[in-house]
Amino acid sequence: MPAPAFTKVIDARFHHKVGTEYGGGYQAHTYSGTALEIERPDEGEPPRRYNLTCHECKENLSFRIYSVGTTVRRRRLWGIQALLYVALALLCIALLVPETGKSAEDPNVVAAIVVYLLGVATFFALAIFFGYKRFLDVGIAGHGSAYPGAVKHKLDQVQPDEERWPEVRCRRCGHTEQFDRHPDLPLGVQRDALIDQSRSRAVELLFQHQCQKQEQR
Repeated sequence: MPAPAFTKVIDARFHHKVGTEYGGGYQAHTYSGTALEIERPDEGEPPRRYNLTCHECKENLSFRIYSVGTTVRRRRLWGIQALLYVALALLCIALLVPETGKSAEDPNVVAAIVVYLLGVATFFALAIFFGYKRFLDVGIAGHGSAYPGAVKHKLDQVQPDEERWPEVRCRRCGHTEQFDRHPDLPLGVQRDALIDQSRSRAVELLFQHQCQKQEQR
């Protein structure tokens, strides 16, 4: 995943969760979004308050907007924390391995194994949390905007996405099939999957284009 480009003016999108569907071992969240332009504070200034009223539930919300430099430093901090927890998890594994060769009848050995296993699970979970938080933090905070989970309200930056999802264009005539790069979903895996599906449909339509049929012959 390429790092997002941070600019003084944020091409942002506000999301309100309108529903959740369950089935087949997964859950899908439905959002209603609206586009916004938000200006970041200058370097060295404290975070700026950005107030808005939700277009769906009319709730008054307040977000904190950080400067470009502060955003980069926040992301670096989350990344360092993620690496720290990975290191702690690996340390627990290193301490756990010698204990597995000892007698299971010794209560101290059993207790040590349980503690180290809990440490591995906890530290890896925290590493994933902060790693995902680093990906989601675009310098907007408040109401779970940088939280890796499905919350009621989110405000995030629209990613350009041209490199990851290039346009679907015919090389012969220049005909272009459109697809949705900006579905009404916050940043995350589910949003990426929807864009992948939309672009795949566009590619299928392009193969049915007259020029493509002639080229295949």
